[in-house]
Amino acid sequence: MRSSSAFTLLEVLAVIAVMAVLAVVLGPTVGALVTRGQQVTVNQQTVKVQEAINAWVAEQPTLAASAAQFQAGPGGDLVPADLTVFAGLINHYFMTDNDSVKVANGHLTTDAMTRAGCYIDVIWPQPYRQNYPHANLIRPN
Repeated sequence: MRSSSAFTLLEVLAVIAVMAVLAVVLGPTVGALVTRGQQVTVNQQTVKVQEAINAWVAEQPTLAASAAQFQAGPGGDLVPADLTVFAGLINHYFMTDNDSVKVANGHLTTDAMTRAGCYIDVIWPQPYRQNYPHANLIRPN
């Protein structure tokens, strides 16, 4: 009998079959975990954007000074007059290691939000003297 340290074709096929079964069983679970991780990141960043907006408004001399960065939007509420300028204003307060608020397709977003297909709309409900602007997470899917 000849001794060999190589694998037989049958052994290789058995390993491939086991790996295929594992991929079929674990694939959806891994995909769900990735999706859940994206959702958690997006939710955390939405909270950070809201905190950044609150900090920015609080540092302004008056609410009217903050409202000067807004204009009338649908329904009579205020929306940022210039999203790029507004993103720059709140990025000072948006503290993350590797992400920032940016404008894409007319909405505020971050890289994580873009990957998850989400964005933020900011509205300032009227009367503005009784409220702060709200960061609303929009999930179109």
